[in-house]
Amino acid sequence: NTNASQQPPCSEVGGTNRWDSSLVSIVRGLIPDDETGTVRMLYWGDVVRHGHHTVPCKSTGFAALEVRKHGFASLNSPPEWDSGAEFVTRPLTGKGLTLWLNVRTANGGTVTAELQNGTEVHNNKAVPLSGFELENSVPMSGNAVSRKMLWTCNTTGRDRMPTATDEQVVRLRLVMRGHVELYSFYFS
Repeated sequence: NTNASQQPPCSEVGGTNRWDSSLVSIVRGLIPDDETGTVRMLYWGDVVRHGHHTVPCKSTGFAALEVRKHGFASLNSPPEWDSGAEFVTRPLTGKGLTLWLNVRTANGGTVTAELQNGTEVHNNKAVPLSGFELENSVPMSGNAVSRKMLWTCNTTGRDRMPTATDEQVVRLRLVMRGHVELYSFYFS
């Protein structure tokens, strides 16, 4: 709990003096909610430890846990609003180059992206794909399980996305400013 003040608040399961403080058991099955992008799990809890129940047991209860879809882990930038972090993937191969992010940003937090040629390097630096440089990336913010990344075309001022009909090797460079939680990304 070293950075609890930096993380969004969450309810505690099995906290001291709670109805589920001694015994917690997940009920089988997951309940996906595509509208909110979450998965719910039901659980049963009790203040009495396993094997110490009396009948009838008046201290038990049921509750629902809610987890972000594909959100069991995230890559986080520092929580300060003026901080930044970035990473570059290894070369990725695929036909589709529409980039989708599962991301949550705090107020003022943004994510920008650059698509780089996955096979070409000049002076030990990856070469950005023309039009998909970091400076053309439309900053993304908010909370979305699946949001399309866009780049602005300098000549027309319109948003655009790369297209690919053949397999292409690319690297993805993501730059996160402010408090950003990146859960996953994919190309289609």
